[in-house]
Amino acid sequence: MTTIDLNADLGESFGAYQIGNDRDLLKIVSSANIACGFHGGDPSVMHGTIQAAKAAGVRMGAHPGFNDLAGFGRRVIRGNSPAEIGHMILYQIGAFQGIARALDAEMAYVKLHGALSNMAMVEQPIADAFLSVMQAGAPGVAVMAMPHSAIESGARDRGVSVIKEAFADRAYLANGMLMPRSQPNAVIHDPGAACARVLDMLDSRSILADDGSRIPADIDSICVHGDNPEAVVIAQSIRNALESAGVSVAPVHGS
Repeated sequence: MTTIDLNADLGESFGAYQIGNDRDLLKIVSSANIACGFHGGDPSVMHGTIQAAKAAGVRMGAHPGFNDLAGFGRRVIRGNSPAEIGHMILYQIGAFQGIARALDAEMAYVKLHGALSNMAMVEQPIADAFLSVMQAGAPGVAVMAMPHSAIESGARDRGVSVIKEAFADRAYLANGMLMPRSQPNAVIHDPGAACARVLDMLDSRSILADDGSRIPADIDSICVHGDNPEAVVIAQSIRNALESAGVSVAPVHGS
């Protein structure tokens, strides 16, 4: 592998609340997943983050989640039908597209956030609702999703391009999904450990699970969570390690 994308979740501040260090992360990453106002962000933050990403030459995608500012979109919310969840996603994508259009910027992909993402990765009806929205509301736009997920398999069936993503700062279960944040060591804060994981993923073309098993995976993009207090140090360390290994950091468009 000679090129890998490095992405971070950005634009998650809202009102008087500052979350993450977007300014410094935009100097490091090649793609920005920008919150759409439901789990984080607000109209002014969205506008400013899209504007800053464009100025930095960073590819950007919409990052919709549950309407749950209080829980930062990380609480599982039941009761909505797949169609209603699709409408929720479409609403947020539309907000992103409107602001991007006003700034002469482009939405290159869509990546679901938090609990909504975790559900769509394993529940085919939710994945299908998301993909139907993509085909109707953002035709030709890629999705960013985990390998072996319901989103990836559904996208393949529909001809939707997939940017396959792995996480530098999260532990994995043997089924290929992320370890719940409620479990010990689910979030990785040590930059050295995160770098070693990323290099191992790319070298072995697999992801090491918490039980020692390996999940085969060809990775297009590595994510660092922007709200992680160590996000800037982790992202910079990963970029340095990749470039030292002869891997260039740039957007990868998936397949």
